[in-house]
Amino acid sequence: MRKPLDYSALLRLLARTWNIAHGRTQPDSGVSRLEELVRLVTSDDVDIVALQEVPVSALPSLARWSGMQAYGAVAMRSYAGAFGRWVTSLDPARLRSALTGQANAVLLGPALETLEAQEVLTLNPRDVRAGVGLSLGLERSVLARWARNRRVCQAVRVRAHGTAMVVANMHLTHFDTRLAEVELRRAEALASQLCGTTTPTLLAGDLNIPAAETHVFDRLLVAGYTRPAEGIDHLLGSNMTLVRGPEALADSARTHDGSMLSDHPIVEAAFEVPV
Repeated sequence: MRKPLDYSALLRLLARTWNIAHGRTQPDSGVSRLEELVRLVTSDDVDIVALQEVPVSALPSLARWSGMQAYGAVAMRSYAGAFGRWVTSLDPARLRSALTGQANAVLLGPALETLEAQEVLTLNPRDVRAGVGLSLGLERSVLARWARNRRVCQAVRVRAHGTAMVVANMHLTHFDTRLAEVELRRAEALASQLCGTTTPTLLAGDLNIPAAETHVFDRLLVAGYTRPAEGIDHLLGSNMTLVRGPEALADSARTHDGSMLSDHPIVEAAFEVPV
């Protein structure tokens, strides 16, 4: 029998997730606003920020830009160094991560202490693609497209005032909800393996799964996770209480010098964690 959690002492945590689209603006201006974007989303007392579509070259600068602890996980390697970044700047909307690579990142505030090195799991390796392809009867063209972008989940074990918890960040496949659901189940299994059934857990990221088009969130609700957001970017907590959200912030929250940053909204939620 699962031991009931003691909620007599609570720590409130503010979490955000944002697909930063390699620093592009909306509509695309051809200019990357990476630093401004990271500074904006971390400008207040946020405790956890999960970022997706981060250029690999930006990972060493995240801690300095944000003033937070930064952990990155490379999903796709970068090529050609500074030359690749220059070529991408000529047409960022079309080239995207082809040369600059792509990564996820977790930023942590001072209330959270990292316990150990993060775990990074590939969500769509060859054997998983082959098995899912057979079970769903997928065409070769679909499998080839699924293989084109490596999808990863990064899981960071942290401690908040003596209580261990896990933050898992991911960016899932965008063109087929069934494949994104497979990846989400693998990410959830990784988090469960790291923390067990009673440890507070946060699944965050661009899941590319609208809540209205799937039953996967119903299963997660039964398993004890909090409700999903309305769009495709989610913050799902387990063994913690949802106080507010998850909600997409207004467009004004991601506007800088007259330009809207990214084509995704910032999604925010507040949780209470027993300590």
